[in-house]
Amino acid sequence: MSALKRPFLFFAVVILAACSPSQSILPVGATQTTPTETNPSMASPTITSLPSVTPVVPTDSPVGLPTPVPTSWQTYTNAALHVQLRFPSTWKADSPSRFHGPEGYFELAGENYPFDDADCVVEANRDKPNRYGAFPSVGVWASPEGSYGCTVTPGDDHPAAPNDQTVLYTSYPPPWPADWSLMLKADSAHFSGILSTLQFIGSGTATPSNEANNSDECAIPPGVPPYNIDHVAGLTVTEYAIASAGCDPMENFDVFQAQLEELGLKRLVQSAYDSDTAQRMQAADQALAPFGYHLTKTGLYQGETTLVSAITRFSPVSVNAAGTDFVLWVQDTLFNFPPMEVRKNSLRSLTNWDDGFNTAWVGPDLVSFDYGADHLNPNGSSSQVIVKRNDQVIDTLAIPSEGPAGSPVHGFWSWAGHWVMEAADVVIQDGELQNPKLGFDEMFYWHPVQGKPFFFFYKDGSFGISYDGQVLPQHYQILLHGPFCCDWANYNISSLSSGAWFYAQREGVWYLVSVQAAP
Repeated sequence: MSALKRPFLFFAVVILAACSPSQSILPVGATQTTPTETNPSMASPTITSLPSVTPVVPTDSPVGLPTPVPTSWQTYTNAALHVQLRFPSTWKADSPSRFHGPEGYFELAGENYPFDDADCVVEANRDKPNRYGAFPSVGVWASPEGSYGCTVTPGDDHPAAPNDQTVLYTSYPPPWPADWSLMLKADSAHFSGILSTLQFIGSGTATPSNEANNSDECAIPPGVPPYNIDHVAGLTVTEYAIASAGCDPMENFDVFQAQLEELGLKRLVQSAYDSDTAQRMQAADQALAPFGYHLTKTGLYQGETTLVSAITRFSPVSVNAAGTDFVLWVQDTLFNFPPMEVRKNSLRSLTNWDDGFNTAWVGPDLVSFDYGADHLNPNGSSSQVIVKRNDQVIDTLAIPSEGPAGSPVHGFWSWAGHWVMEAADVVIQDGELQNPKLGFDEMFYWHPVQGKPFFFFYKDGSFGISYDGQVLPQHYQILLHGPFCCDWANYNISSLSSGAWFYAQREGVWYLVSVQAAP
């Protein structure tokens, strides 16, 4: 499942991962060994009268614990989709994968692309409040077989009806391919019961992992050049070969990291990060100078007065259209000081280490976001993000539950007179969902590069890069992105004001990739 945290902001504000100053995610689209089966598709199901099915226990889902279902419910098996579930015996078939009755319905569909939280975030926030009400809930779901998914449930303001809907998007468990996903849709009154009976048919033991520290598996394949360089759309894309695709960067962590060290790539990434930090700090200092503030690596100063020392995290400076006020967020994560909002005539220090970085000037307006307290996910985290302009609510967005890596909101930017937010691989600009508008299943690590939009995406079975509206020719089967923690945080994408560094796999080779704009 997807969630992100990034190391710093570009004309924006961002929430960092709890375990790392970088952003990351579990590999998506990795190849797995699978039994010979038909890909997910609509096919004729079988229906039997089995009296009971062991329920699947959803976790942290808005539908709650498994719901006991009547023994009269019939059992439905769809061999092509590899699933079995139960539903009311009075319902009739509209198609092989859709049944309905006077009091409700259910529908199944298989897709040949990896599950991602973006599916639920787009679904929940599209066409509000008509489909799910003004305050839908995005929940988390898991099955004992090892599949992970998310649910979208109507808000309290959306009355239940036989033709309303609650939906599940989920991956298939191992050993099915990682790029298979399933959608289950049903009326809200029956969704919980149907979901409790959902089982994957034919699932087995996960593909055995590579033996740890297998250096043979990690050798760069013969004939692969040490690097490739391409110049496109004003960017320089450099791909450094690291290892063969058989070298899992997580399971063979030590060997993978040793090869990065031996090739000198770790030092290269660190040098790029340090240089970018210095450039961003210089740009922020120049923007602060007219207001009498000074930002250096030793701290933030107002005249001769030290306001904050040992700054390890800071936002770009956003200035209002009149040039009379600014917003700068700073934080000292080294000594665990909470974030501080700096304005021309005020300092606001927060009490929560994870809050802040949520305000910016957009033209003449101060735009901010906060987490709503009136609508909560089952784990107690907010299910809604509230966006305000000059303290007036202008938008609400349904978001997934907060996880170990923190909030699913990954970034908030003031850019070219717009506000832009990224949450769970979905980008929203001025309240409009960009994924369906631009035709991408996932969009992540959005940030301005030389004032132009830069982001990664997933579409049509591969990952790619978009810059200034142009899709680059480089595509990858796997692109590691958030949220990783601890040692694995080494694989987080490094977003820079000049581009990005990331780890990706293509045609049997793992690469460390640098994408940089010309100075």
